[in-house]
Amino acid sequence: MKKTLHLLVVLILSFLITYSGPVRYLELKLIDSRFRVRGEEMPPDDIVVVAIDDETYSHLNMQFPYPRNIYAKLLENLKKAGVRGVGFDIEFDVSDRDPSNDSIFSEAIKNTRNVVLATKLIKDGEISPIPLLKNHAKTGFGNVIPDRDGVIRRYLFRSKKGYQSFALSLAEITDKKTSRYIDYLYYYGPAGSFKTYPMWTILDDETFLIPDIEDSANDVNVFNTILEHGELKGKIVLVGVTITEFHDIYPTPFNLKNGSFSPTPGVEIHATALGNILKDDGL
Repeated sequence: MKKTLHLLVVLILSFLITYSGPVRYLELKLIDSRFRVRGEEMPPDDIVVVAIDDETYSHLNMQFPYPRNIYAKLLENLKKAGVRGVGFDIEFDVSDRDPSNDSIFSEAIKNTRNVVLATKLIKDGEISPIPLLKNHAKTGFGNVIPDRDGVIRRYLFRSKKGYQSFALSLAEITDKKTSRYIDYLYYYGPAGSFKTYPMWTILDDETFLIPDIEDSANDVNVFNTILEHGELKGKIVLVGVTITEFHDIYPTPFNLKNGSFSPTPGVEIHATALGNILKDDGL
């Protein structure tokens, strides 16, 4: 009995030493070092990001959150471009100021198919998009899990209550499955590693007026060029906010870029998780 008790005490102490305090901190920093020593890798080229970035915010000159007819136009053009699927890392849990915009966006989701909308896990379940939008889309939670030092190293693919993540729902578009529950992310590089299009460039065709461009010599209808080159054909597109002031950015093992602090937008963390599923990448 005493031997058993002694062994149990030793095991508990070993666990506490290993998974708390300085040892755990050192383990996390070693993970970060492995990425930096390895360097950057090319992410999967069938995943792209459409960013609501500073450029888009300036060009559209609209209050955020944007009216949902804007996202309907975005889906219309992405469908024209032949994308494989679209995920919105944006919460649509309340109605648009103009209810007709919800109907327009809902119809665009229905016509595009293979659309995933973000939810948010809470203690008693999840916060979902309004039914009008949810009825025609898949959903997946967009929560990310920081370690004690605030760095995002792991990704929750499924919750204990059976909800699945944003990346996992997107992967299902390709019929790719994973048994992962929670796992370390295999980062490909710092912020900006995935091919990224400012959202205004996908909107900018002959039917969509972008004031400070349409009135200048630079009016070339950028989307038409993207369409002609087939740049988005067969891609999985993740749409999300990358503007620093909107606070959807997080520290990762690749915090430094060209010597400057460069946190990663949440949409790129989801893109990384999706890439890990599609390529079976992992630590």
